[in-house]
Amino acid sequence: MIFKSNKILTIISLSTCLFTAKMFATPVKSVQEYTLENGMQVFILEDSSDAQVHIEYTCRAGFSSQTQSTCGFFKLYTKLVQAANANLTFTDVQCNADSSRYIIDVSPSQVEDTLFSLSDAVFSPDFSDELLKAQLTALKKEVNDNKDTMSFYINAAIDSRVFSEAPWKHDSGIYPPLFKKTTEKTARTVIKQISEQWYTPKNSAVFISGNLNTEHTMLMLRNSFGRFYSSFRTPSEKPSRPVNKQRKYVLHSNEISPDLTQLVIQYTLFDMEQSDLLALAMGYEGSLFKQQILSFNELNIPGDEYINVSAAHKKDSSRLIIQTLLQPPEDKKAAAATNSFKQTELFLKQLDLIPHIVRPEEFEYAKNQLEYSLNRTAAVPTELMQTLSEFWALEPYYQGDETDTEDYSSQTARRLMERPQKLHANTLTEALTKLQSEAPFIFVIINSKDYKLNKKAYTSAGFEEINEKNASWYVQQIFKEVLKEADTQDSAKLYSTQSIADDNSYYQKNRDTISNFTLSNGIKVYTKQNPLSAQTSLILSINGGKYNSFDDNGFEEVMINLTAGLIQKKLRAAQSEGLLTGAFYVSSETELSTGKIIVEFDTEDTSAVLKTLSDAIVYGEIAPADADRAVSARKYRKRLENGTASNQLYSALINRIYKKSRQSSVFEAEKEILLDTDYTKILSAYPAMLDASRYSVIICGALHEKLQPLMEETLGHLAPQENKEESEKENLNIQNPDLSGAKNLTIQVRHTFLTDIPAEKAGPQPAVLIPTTEFLDPVIYANQAPVPGTKQTALYNALLNYIGTKLEKSDSSYLVTVQFPRSNLNIGSLTIQNVAHTRELDAQYKSIIQTIKDQLHRLQANQTIVREIKNNWIQKQMYPTSSDTGTALLMQKGLELFVSQASQNPCWYLDEYNYIQTANAQDFLEIMEYFPVIPPDRIYSSDSKK
Repeated sequence: MIFKSNKILTIISLSTCLFTAKMFATPVKSVQEYTLENGMQVFILEDSSDAQVHIEYTCRAGFSSQTQSTCGFFKLYTKLVQAANANLTFTDVQCNADSSRYIIDVSPSQVEDTLFSLSDAVFSPDFSDELLKAQLTALKKEVNDNKDTMSFYINAAIDSRVFSEAPWKHDSGIYPPLFKKTTEKTARTVIKQISEQWYTPKNSAVFISGNLNTEHTMLMLRNSFGRFYSSFRTPSEKPSRPVNKQRKYVLHSNEISPDLTQLVIQYTLFDMEQSDLLALAMGYEGSLFKQQILSFNELNIPGDEYINVSAAHKKDSSRLIIQTLLQPPEDKKAAAATNSFKQTELFLKQLDLIPHIVRPEEFEYAKNQLEYSLNRTAAVPTELMQTLSEFWALEPYYQGDETDTEDYSSQTARRLMERPQKLHANTLTEALTKLQSEAPFIFVIINSKDYKLNKKAYTSAGFEEINEKNASWYVQQIFKEVLKEADTQDSAKLYSTQSIADDNSYYQKNRDTISNFTLSNGIKVYTKQNPLSAQTSLILSINGGKYNSFDDNGFEEVMINLTAGLIQKKLRAAQSEGLLTGAFYVSSETELSTGKIIVEFDTEDTSAVLKTLSDAIVYGEIAPADADRAVSARKYRKRLENGTASNQLYSALINRIYKKSRQSSVFEAEKEILLDTDYTKILSAYPAMLDASRYSVIICGALHEKLQPLMEETLGHLAPQENKEESEKENLNIQNPDLSGAKNLTIQVRHTFLTDIPAEKAGPQPAVLIPTTEFLDPVIYANQAPVPGTKQTALYNALLNYIGTKLEKSDSSYLVTVQFPRSNLNIGSLTIQNVAHTRELDAQYKSIIQTIKDQLHRLQANQTIVREIKNNWIQKQMYPTSSDTGTALLMQKGLELFVSQASQNPCWYLDEYNYIQTANAQDFLEIMEYFPVIPPDRIYSSDSKK
């Protein structure tokens, strides 16, 4: 719906991150930057901890490169490249404001072929007439469908007013009538022009990181991307600055809820640093600005998260955006006495008070947080390379000096890290002066009936009306002449490469970096050194997990979350006292057999973090309000889980094969939980969190030189609990699954209407009800797995992963979730979402199983499919190795899987990788016996169509 900056936010990650000179992370100085003979820039970063190789080709060609007559064709070009190269499995393809990006994650053995194919795809495209027609038709339909949607109406209205000088330089600026009449012949001419003038080596860069060798990679790049030359110059782009003098608008439509008023305010005179600083100073949780706004009951804003302050950037403009959602007051008398206009007036008055509300300490807090954010980004190789790519596309904005160059292998990376200097040069006084000097763009978004009732008030206040008829630029009178105008824009040596081992000894190199030691109280500490990291990720692994409270479902999760909360609260206090110099992040999760608390921090803060963490566990006091929130939050999540079709089906599966057991209790999907949980019960249970025998610790990244004595002085003070009773719900001897005989189980699903926007993408925007007339329930296939922790299990997991991928590719509407065997849950399953017809799915599954077996049997084909299975595993399951926290979580899997055994194995993810990478066709063929063409257990919804 509205919170319009979704697409912009993908670009501003680099602009909302900063870094201090004294805390430069190793990866940013390890990036190698080269320029090929044809002028193309290359950025390479070796990361021996990462199992994959991440490749990104970026071209400085995006929406900002559009004219009124080429609007939409840059997006079409990216779609054509993707569709024309089925041999390239793109992780992501983007057409953004200032760049087009093509991202591929591959295994090391695929790098050379991928670079050759990718360079051909972007520099020597071959689009058949059939493909061009299909993609043009699809984009025409998309444009035509979008023009009638509420989100397009709002975005187009805002873009055309804020960027009235060139509104076509936006995703919302496509002119539908132009696309409707565009022929394939005309489209091919424009596509050829884009290819020749924009997709050139001098206007492009490649970013590669991961499990690679720099010298070999450079040879491959010279052989591939280095083959191409171009005599064309990139056309100069006309900036699209805000020039419209009219600044107040009211948008209305019958489709907008009559009970909601949305405000969007945009300031356009700030530079990148000022907009980022004010966005964070005003927009962080609990800011004084938000507190001030929320104090007005007349506005009835649902909560802190419904006031969103953000910054949006292009290379020629930056904006500070304030958005909120207003509701009629809950009190009926108050509601009758107000309306959307009065609420808007009240909110806008608070903008005039911003200079009195935003405090200097909040501005300094913003500087510190933005600095630390870049520090974190620069410490994670994959995030660093993504940020470097975004920065490279925007770099004309940055013109730093050439001092202090000796520490960097990449001058582009150096210029990225000069951004803190720009931050520190800003003062709150200067920022607020500029804010006061501008009349911002104000957009009020309301229902048409509301507008009709308050039209006179809005008109008197200087608001201009926007409706469906005049929202987009191409229907506005001031652009009539522009539509008639014609666009006046001007229109190697090969090197041999050596044979490279598929994984560059990945398994052994990473095995060698894992070690362990045991504290005097028995706590086992597992460490993994990452030479490229300047930060540390720590996981407290706590034995017990969901099984520990199977008879009081959810209680263990509450205790883990509360313990994590104590740690976070203590760390905040330590930070405010100056004991921590950097920022930190705390999160928690609860698995079946273990809970885990994850703490990320600067390595130089190791001593303070460990002491604070230990004190929080031993001396922390749980407040009644925190306990209530933790219980309420778990109850709420359980209601959401109970309402999910896939959870209901999975619960039925577990209940059938495990009967009345701890597993079936943990996965039940009907009952309310924690009904008798009160503060006294939580306090009584907390001493169990002090038991040292429950803890293991995983530490990844940069390791403090005195880590072991520091651990001994802190967590080493926890004492193991004596005289533990047998009734403490050990994780041992939980019954095995009963999958005797094929079983077709049909379940009546309780449908709950929820938004289809994932939580990580929804952000602070309100929920959107998506009306539908058809329900596509999931299907679950399950079968028994080999004994956990063996080579057979590893190969089983690889095949289950591969089958899931093949199913997803068999129908573009399918979304497949793979569930591998877990602690005392020795089954594997596939959950297939959006199934229109179960018989078709059953037939597709059968065909896939038969095809895999046939290919593994054939001498000519088995090497191809074996390579696909291995590469699929690296791409789907080893991607967390690109960060220290991800690696720590993979190591935690080994503790979780082997929790009931005497010796836990944090190296399981590497052993599993090694088993899979060294397996042959016969090994996989033997494991295919676990995958009959009809799965032993099939769980369907009774609402599904056969």
